[in-house]
Amino acid sequence: MLKKLGLYICLGLIPGMSHAQDIHLSQFFASPITLNPALTGVVNGDYRIGFNFRDQWGSFTPFTTYSAFLDAPLFTGQLDGDFVGGGLLVTKDFADISYQYTQVGVSGSYSKLLNKNPYQYLTFGTQVAYTQRTFLAEDHLFGTFYTNNGVSFDPAVDIGAASISYIDLSAGVLWFSALDKHSDIFAGLGLFHPNRPSVSFLPGRNQKLFMKTAIHAGGTFALDGMFSVVPHVLILSQGPSFESNMGAYLKLELSREKSNGFAFYLGPWFRMAGNESSPLGSDAFIVSTRVDIAGISIGYSYDVNVSSLNVISRGKGGNELSLIYVGTLTGMGPGGGRGGSLNCPRF
Repeated sequence: MLKKLGLYICLGLIPGMSHAQDIHLSQFFASPITLNPALTGVVNGDYRIGFNFRDQWGSFTPFTTYSAFLDAPLFTGQLDGDFVGGGLLVTKDFADISYQYTQVGVSGSYSKLLNKNPYQYLTFGTQVAYTQRTFLAEDHLFGTFYTNNGVSFDPAVDIGAASISYIDLSAGVLWFSALDKHSDIFAGLGLFHPNRPSVSFLPGRNQKLFMKTAIHAGGTFALDGMFSVVPHVLILSQGPSFESNMGAYLKLELSREKSNGFAFYLGPWFRMAGNESSPLGSDAFIVSTRVDIAGISIGYSYDVNVSSLNVISRGKGGNELSLIYVGTLTGMGPGGGRGGSLNCPRF
């Protein structure tokens, strides 16, 4: 097999990259379980199925991300207004340098009713995931292959493990409230990797994954007529890295009936990022659109790279597609007996 002529001085490049290689989506609100485990089961329906796809930086170092999830509220109508949430999550990341990230997780939540009129809840959630990171070293040349002060070439030199796996933990808290029949507000905090698993491919090196904090908020605020404003804000902090992503949709709702409702969304987002070697600055301008048809939501967004990488990327960022279906079981109201009266945030 022909090896790619990429020169990597040592495999230490990969753990450094892995610190930032949690699933990364511009439509973060369309992947609720990866945003905050406390969002598990917080849905205006009896179950929710979602899929996310992202293709980023195809012009020089492509990343491709797939994510799928299933969650549902449980024991609704049996806990004096409280309810439990359960969910499953699968994510997969590919990088052009033969790096792969796979995660399979289960999550659960408990939502405590604080007030009935309007509905107001406080939710706690947890997630346990099995994670595997793989590097296909046989496709590359490394500086460590050159021995004897660079005179000899030995492709059999041990450059470390090709694959590592570990258990990853997450937790979160969420507050949400219905303002009226068509408006809601929410805020949450997610904590990821508190157990700080080792992610180094190098033998004998214990490089721990930084814990990540996610602060997010948003809502739907109905205006006069058929229009609403739907803002979302996300602030991420992980080790030396920081990122913010904020923006809003303008929502045009032509029908509010659950059986044949139709809504169209359009709006801008702006992402900023920074770390210990690069001050906080502009990263991407994002244009996002979405259509709701009955229980189906289809979203598309495109990133325009405005960071220092725009010279290499020629401004190209990432295409992203999201698909969410919220279903209702036959003979039951949305939320398994809540009768649709609970106005959960819709993602």
